[in-house]
Amino acid sequence: MVDSSVYFASLSRAVAYCAFAAEQKLVLSTKSTKCTLTLEQANERVPSAEEIARELDMSVNDVKESMKNAGRHISMDAPLVEGEDSNLYDVDSQ
Repeated sequence: MVDSSVYFASLSRAVAYCAFAAEQKLVLSTKSTKCTLTLEQANERVPSAEEIARELDMSVNDVKESMKNAGRHISMDAPLVEGEDSNLYDVDSQ
């Protein structure tokens, strides 16, 4: 039988590690997003994952993973489909 104090100490370490890993992903995502915006403004185009990786001294796979997790914000009044008038406010009001 496992001592409960050992069990809870082990569980506590596991939870702390998960929290640390989540925080590191958030930091990485924030860095890559800021870098993307800076490069996009400087070059007047969307930068490649390779450019971001080079700028942040990271692997391309890490950059791609953080970009996948970052998501993009969209405007509520942007058209849902190009050339149409419907937007997210219309969907929300139905």
